[in-house]
Amino acid sequence: MIENTADDSKVFSDSNINIREKYALQDKKIVLYTGTFEAYQGIDILFHAFKETLSKNPEAYLLMVGGREEQVEKYKQLGSTLGFENSVLFTGTVHPSEIPSYIEAADMIASPRCTGTNTPLKIYGYLRTGKPIIATDMLTHTQVLNNEVALLVPPNELGISEGISQLIANPALGDAKVVAAKKLAEEKYSDAIYMHKVKKLYDAIN
Repeated sequence: MIENTADDSKVFSDSNINIREKYALQDKKIVLYTGTFEAYQGIDILFHAFKETLSKNPEAYLLMVGGREEQVEKYKQLGSTLGFENSVLFTGTVHPSEIPSYIEAADMIASPRCTGTNTPLKIYGYLRTGKPIIATDMLTHTQVLNNEVALLVPPNELGISEGISQLIANPALGDAKVVAAKKLAEEKYSDAIYMHKVKKLYDAIN
């Protein structure tokens, strides 16, 4: 297998937006989600989990990057129904150059997928970000992630909620996973490894 591990930051320059300053989030513990808002992404579970998270961590804040307009409206309504409309921000679809700024602002990155077996391409990039990853303990993630490099949690409200709270309460835990994640990215998913695999493929078919 040749994983598509390309680093978007080498194609798109960073927009260098200070997201915390722009949205007055300096004192928040930001849980970042980036990607599509399709059902398999587990956003419904994430939202219900976040309601419980806030009861223990009122400083938590959900930053949602992506989604079509009608999907954003759906989840705005859900956030309001769950009572945390003031603790979530929706950006809609943003230019790839802006993604690093949102990642820089985050305290952790969430991937709450609830179905599927394919590894999200963004996971390879997340390994390099220097931010702890919280992801559901499913094959879609565990083909790449393990408990050393990410906080793997059950794909349900309680698992995600407890995982977020754990990373908020124990920054050293997240720091250790970040170190391991960067090491994994360098050893298995670097540009050099990618080019080596491509060369082997070409050599095999020529």
